[in-house]
Amino acid sequence: MPPTPARPDVPLTDGQLRPSGNGNVARRVRRRVTAGVAGLSLILSACSGADPVRPSAPSVGQSLFMGNGTVGMLLDQPARFIITDLDGNPRANVAVRWTASSDGRVSIADAKTDLNGIVETRWTLGTRSGEQTLSARGTDGTERVFTANATADRAATV
Repeated sequence: MPPTPARPDVPLTDGQLRPSGNGNVARRVRRRVTAGVAGLSLILSACSGADPVRPSAPSVGQSLFMGNGTVGMLLDQPARFIITDLDGNPRANVAVRWTASSDGRVSIADAKTDLNGIVETRWTLGTRSGEQTLSARGTDGTERVFTANATADRAATV
């Protein structure tokens, strides 16, 4: 069933269309980004006002906490980023770049989402103690930030 047109003086509900005056059509849409660590998934949804109709819309979500670790050590679980379209369908072959802060490293810096819209990497914390971040940015504009707390290693005996 096609979306129903909305009157200009009434707020849009999900799926309604409205001409915007400049030749474009606006529709109220839901944006969805999913990120997770192993079995843990976090789904963030946000309703926006009138957005241009397009196959997908970039989303930036809150950071996802990955846990605690020792500086310079590989975290136990991979960081996972799932990219979907506005209807929640997985987006395959979206290029994603992973970037770690504080001299951190990733097992794969550049990758593409699989058929299920999933891309993941393993994160080795950097050499500085405190909060560290890992960013995943898709070429479609989607972005996710992961955080972890790095603690100093015990001092060596002399």
